[in-house]
Amino acid sequence: MEEFVGNLWHRYITKKSSHAFPDAAVLWRDLQKANRFFFRGVGGQPHVQFKLSAPTVLPQHRDRLQKVAGNGVRFELPQFQQDAILMPEQLSVFPTRELNQDLYLWLMALAAHWQMPEKDQNQGKTNDWFLDNQTYTQATLKALPGLRSIYHNLVGACLALRENTLNKSSSDDEKENEMRNRQALLAPLSQGGATSLLPTYQFPDYVPLWFYPDARATARISREGSDAQNSEHSDSEKELELRRKAEKVDEGDGRSGLLLFRLESMFSWSEFVKVDRPEDDEPQDDAAHTAEDLDKISVSETRQKVASKVKFDLDLPSDYLDDAPIGEGILLPEWNYKTQQLQIDHCSLQTLENKQDKHTDIPPHLKKLARQVRAQFSQLAPQRLWKKGQEQGDELDLDGWLNYQTQIRSGHSAELRAYRSLTDKHRDICCLLLADLSLSTDAHINNDQKVIDIIRDSLHLFSEALNTLGDPFALYGFSSKYRSTIRYHQVKGFSQAFTGNTRHRIDALTPGYYTRMGAAIRRSTQLLQKQAQKQKLLLILTDGKPNDLDQYEGRYGIEDTKQAVKEARQKGLHPFAITIDKKAESYLPYVFGQNGFAVIRQPEQLPLMLPKLYQQLAG
Repeated sequence: MEEFVGNLWHRYITKKSSHAFPDAAVLWRDLQKANRFFFRGVGGQPHVQFKLSAPTVLPQHRDRLQKVAGNGVRFELPQFQQDAILMPEQLSVFPTRELNQDLYLWLMALAAHWQMPEKDQNQGKTNDWFLDNQTYTQATLKALPGLRSIYHNLVGACLALRENTLNKSSSDDEKENEMRNRQALLAPLSQGGATSLLPTYQFPDYVPLWFYPDARATARISREGSDAQNSEHSDSEKELELRRKAEKVDEGDGRSGLLLFRLESMFSWSEFVKVDRPEDDEPQDDAAHTAEDLDKISVSETRQKVASKVKFDLDLPSDYLDDAPIGEGILLPEWNYKTQQLQIDHCSLQTLENKQDKHTDIPPHLKKLARQVRAQFSQLAPQRLWKKGQEQGDELDLDGWLNYQTQIRSGHSAELRAYRSLTDKHRDICCLLLADLSLSTDAHINNDQKVIDIIRDSLHLFSEALNTLGDPFALYGFSSKYRSTIRYHQVKGFSQAFTGNTRHRIDALTPGYYTRMGAAIRRSTQLLQKQAQKQKLLLILTDGKPNDLDQYEGRYGIEDTKQAVKEARQKGLHPFAITIDKKAESYLPYVFGQNGFAVIRQPEQLPLMLPKLYQQLAG
């Protein structure tokens, strides 16, 4: 009963104290396609990605109800991150849907004309955010004069909502800064107007028309607002896009880790253990991206020095299970888009092969599908054909002989072509299938299957199809951990026959590490170049964007992969990406081109779709 009443009170006071307009709310997911199209149409960079922003603490002037409810300090702010723009999940700032929709358009236009220096994209400029917003607002209005009416409507609505802030300001400094905020909105960088806040002004005001520094730069903001409730997100797509949250925990003394909490008949047990985060021998350039793999990050304050460190890596396979290296490591280049240079011998790739020689049959659940695929592709296999109308051949061609006699007897001259010969029809094509074996393939797509299971099934059916067709093919998988450890698993080389041992190697594939795709594509290009066939097809099977623990993240990895694809095409190859990533359309057109990729909406259909895609690509 107490909990029921408490929930009722929480919902009532939260709704009563909120200054938002939920009936006029517009959602990012409903407008994201139009917003992205508008962003690029007004000059935004095509490589920029959009993500949802997490609630950020931004202490503001609050009324009594907001203080009781514990809200009014967390906002989903428009922010810049490296190669990404963080946008609010929804906008309900203004009383009409039209104004909230226009606010999304304004933020898109402002982001397209906001030129942040490369070195500042990770940090933001907390000291200049007020001046920067005025500078780029003015630049946007100058470049897009058609937006002036929308901007002025938004400013008018914003100032109407800020009347309470001006009237209830408790100090002269607050009133002065509010006047400067109003001046900055009405006339950015106007002559004689204030272009900066007072030095004593500690926290930035929430102005929905402006962008704010990255949350990492605003982490110094007061820890007020810890009483605000964390919103629950049921949309699984949002959880993938949303930046990870953090919770503050007590460090504990390390001795009494068991806590017994009693509330009437309810018992709760919790345990706190001091465990250092894993460390690697090679320093990380940007450890913040590694934290994105965690659902929640717990941090605590301590002044105690660490006496020892524990190093571990859960991704490392046991020695007796690991694949055996084939030859020495291969040095490969990598493209650095910041310097616009190809870094020679920058990566080290090691080719690996399963050392267990074991012949297995195709998995039982694929036998029926394999028979269907073999029957379908057997009809496409090259057949021996009779070539008619030859001067010389294996036997007499009756049609050619009758045609010759008819022409002669009708008084026309004719050339005797009365033989036919048996010839072989050849397909001058080879294919290398490169499969992503990163740790993300260990994720479930349903209750029974993981992504790696779908990849294994796809390789099985693809092999059965091409073996029936007779086209030369090779199967490889890849994963990486830094540029010095790129693992390139050889399942079947071009010179190797398709046998039961190949099926065993497919079954033995396991996820691990990350996705340094550029190096894997360059090595695959080298192998395909050695083949004699005229048409060379490179299929890349993946479930996400290129990434690694070092700087190979975001734009860096995408630009390197794009350069590797460009190099492959220059060498006469046809690279084509096949992905089950639902967000792939936001970056794959930039990397592979509009006609260089396919997105499989239902991952469980990939094993059957892969042979069909090959059939279409190979003609």
